[in-house]
Amino acid sequence: MKVKLFLSILAFTAVFSNTAITQTDEARAKNSIYFELFGQGFIYSFNYERFVSQNLGLRVGFSYYLRYSWLDIGTPRVNLPLMLSYLVGNGKDERFELGVGFIPSAYLSRTRFYTKQFDVFGTATLGYRYQPTKGGLIFRAGLTPIFKFKNFFGISFGLSVGYSF
Repeated sequence: MKVKLFLSILAFTAVFSNTAITQTDEARAKNSIYFELFGQGFIYSFNYERFVSQNLGLRVGFSYYLRYSWLDIGTPRVNLPLMLSYLVGNGKDERFELGVGFIPSAYLSRTRFYTKQFDVFGTATLGYRYQPTKGGLIFRAGLTPIFKFKNFFGISFGLSVGYSF
């Protein structure tokens, strides 16, 4: 008798916990588009992110601007932030975001003639994310360290506003 009661409770729990997990997976908005100021795009970036599970997202971004330095006056630069994000916490809409990725960057360098240059930067994200479970307005804010292997390290702060669906 005790074995039947135990198996009945176990089966009941398994059926309803599986249903709850499935409903949660279906309800979460999986796509996001947003504009980020500073952060991984250096100055700005437009981004698309796709969540492949409840907490794991893949992001691709794009930024284009003119680069100014004492040697390069107004040369174009294109950055493509590529990120893997993981959301931590039990909050329904508010979570802590951890991310890691890299930023391929192409630009023209002008010394005597224009020459094409290509860099790859490493990056990470430590931040706050507000994203409603069923979609809508999203907000992100966080620290975004950016480094070039061997000779560059910087910490930026990124702010993002967009929409999830």
